Amino acid sequence: MGRINRIFLVLLCAFSLMGRRCLPPNRKMWGCRANGYSGSTPWFFITWISVKSPAPWYWWPAKGKSLMSMCRGTIDAETKKPMTRDSLFRMASMTKPVIGTAMMMMLEEGKIQLGDPVSKYIPEFKDMKVAILQTPGGPGRGDPPKFYTVPAERPITIKDLMTHTSGLSSGPMGQSEAAKVRRQPTETLADYIPRLGSTPLEFQPGTRWMYSPSDGFDVLARIVEIASGMPLNVFLKQRILTRWICRRPVTIPPMRRCLVW
Repeated sequence: MGRINRIFLVLLCAFSLMGRRCLPPNRKMWGCRANGYSGSTPWFFITWISVKSPAPWYWWPAKGKSLMSMCRGTIDAETKKPMTRDSLFRMASMTKPVIGTAMMMMLEEGKIQLGDPVSKYIPEFKDMKVAILQTPGGPGRGDPPKFYTVPAERPITIKDLMTHTSGLSSGPMGQSEAAKVRRQPTETLADYIPRLGSTPLEFQPGTRWMYSPSDGFDVLARIVEIASGMPLNVFLKQRILTRWICRRPVTIPPMRRCLVW
């Protein structure tokens, strides 16, 4: 077991014990007993999600069973309708776990490696540049930042994209250039993604963490197409969505009736 994994396990155990032993007076634990599991949710965890979220819903599965679940708060701010286990609400950024799953399937099948340079699959990502800030931009999009570029010290890799450490469209410098080559409505990933290879990275690959809102995973989506030999929509439908998730149609309520997560 690696050093980082050992540290994580030690901290996890310590916080779990803290949640049990440092319970304030008159503060009850949230307990559950289901599918052979008997235990309590640490107080510090309940406090954190109560503060951070107006309507938390969490589910703890293991080995195909539901060990624990909890709902609190309201799903509708107007009617004060309570959150329940079958409440419908919108969740943002769900493309990332789906594309991440597809990438891990390709990894499991030996079609990609995490250390592969992106340029192995999309040559336009070879010899990328890194932006060096000269003058910050103003508010809005009318005054983009000024910068010059230097060569990237190494290629960006699949792992960089999956962990948001590539620097691709991760900040105002890269995003200002990516805006000039944005995907058009009739374009496919094969049309659009190679153009992103001409945009500068926000920092040297692997040296920082900075969120890549969409472009990083768009590139991964294109790699799924290349590695699988299938268009992304076909791959997701056949290999993930209809098999695991979307087994029945769902009616989406109006946005104002949903919690935006």
